[in-house]
Order: sequence, then structure tokens, then C-alpha cells
Amino acid sequence: CGTLGGGLFMYDPSTGEVVSYKNGTTELLSNYVMSVVLSRDKRVYIGTSYGISVYDPKSGKLKRFRDLFPGIDTYRWKVSQIYEDSRGLLWVGTSNGLKVIDRVHGKVQEIKLNDDGKQRYVLGITQDNGGSMWVSEGAMLINIKVGYDEKTGNLNVVTHAYDNRDGLMECDFNQRSFGKLPDGEIVVGGLYGLNRFSPSEMKFNMIHPRVVFTDLYMGSRLVRPGEEVDGRVVMKNGLADGAEIEFSQNRK
Repeated sequence: CGTLGGGLFMYDPSTGEVVSYKNGTTELLSNYVMSVVLSRDKRVYIGTSYGISVYDPKSGKLKRFRDLFPGIDTYRWKVSQIYEDSRGLLWVGTSNGLKVIDRVHGKVQEIKLNDDGKQRYVLGITQDNGGSMWVSEGAMLINIKVGYDEKTGNLNVVTHAYDNRDGLMECDFNQRSFGKLPDGEIVVGGLYGLNRFSPSEMKFNMIHPRVVFTDLYMGSRLVRPGEEVDGRVVMKNGLADGAEIEFSQNRK
């Protein structure tokens, strides 16, 4: 299957026949086809600017996603990419964030990629050899550690974002511009070229650092151990030595 000038086109190399599918005359939700994926269930999932349609090679018919999976309605999703991971989950990038479809349990979960809670345009999706997902959003790459229970369908994720401060180019990435090399390295394309990295070598510390107090200021004045302030000693020992500090409730 492929796209050409709007709509969906299927080419049969054995016969040379080309069959076209158009919005309005078939169940293709939009002629703007953005992503086509052949799934492990032998169906073809077509992401469009108005939702997801599904092609069944056995029947030769095109259907809306909700017709095959009741309770999951992708109508009006502006899809940028569909990606099926090794767990059989469909990761769907849209103009309104990242969504994960679990067809077995009939669930859809939205993944929060930013601390501000805003859902932005997802440009690309891929999976590394360790099972983690990588998503491009603007000029950021977001790593998603995935915990998935096949029996219950419970999905838990931990995200970590990388940007130009981590060595990425300072520009937006291109849509669906991910490639995985034979050695597991990932290449992602942007407006100014390529970024290449090995996910197995990228580590980030999940342990919060221990807070250590070093100095005490009262206003702009540095207070030292044993020093008098307004006629009294605020702290007898240094902060690193477990100093006990006394403040007057009347001091402004």
C-alpha cells in the first residue's frame, strides 16, 4: 500500500493491478494519508489526518478502526505516525500528543511527555533494542521506559527528555525521520542534518541528590559560626556539622 496524490493506493506486483481507496467512496477517513503500518495481525493500519482506517488483506475491505475494535474511536485524530512495538501496542503520534492503543484489552492511554502537561505535535516514533520507545517532539527527543502487564493491560511509563543541551541539533526534527542501524544505534533527522546515538550507552541518574547546606545568609550578610548578629549568636557550629539555628520571630 502507498499514497499518491491523495488517497490510498494498493499495488499487486503479481498482477500489476493498482486499486485506489478514496475518502467518501470507501472507509478511508481522509485522503491525507500520513502513515501506513503492516501489523502482526496481518492487517494494514492507515493513519490519516482524520483518524485511523484498517485494511484487511483477506477480505480486501477497508474499515474504520472502531468497527474492528469497539470502544476505541480514533475519529478526528490528526495522525502523524503509527508504530507497532514488540509488545503489540500501537503508538500513535498525533497533533495532540502521543497515544497508545492496546487492542487486546481495548484501552487507549495518553502519554504525558512534558511537565507542563501540554499535548504537542508528535513528529516521530521508534523503539530501541532494549524495548524503550523514542519520540521526537519539536527539537526534543523523549525516551520512554515502558512497563507493561500483558495480563491486565496496565501500562506504566517513565519519560526523560533530551534537547540541544545534551548535544542534539538546535532545530525541529522531521516527521517520521527515525532509522535504526544494525548495531542498534538510532539516527534521527532534523532540519540541519542528523543526530546519531546509541540508546544502550545513554544513562540518567534516577536517584535524587542529597541536599547539603553550606552557607547561611541573613539578607545579604553571610553569617559565620559563632558570629553575633544583633547581639546574639545565630548558630554555634557550621551547617555541615549539624548546626542548630535560632531565629527571632520579631526579626524582619
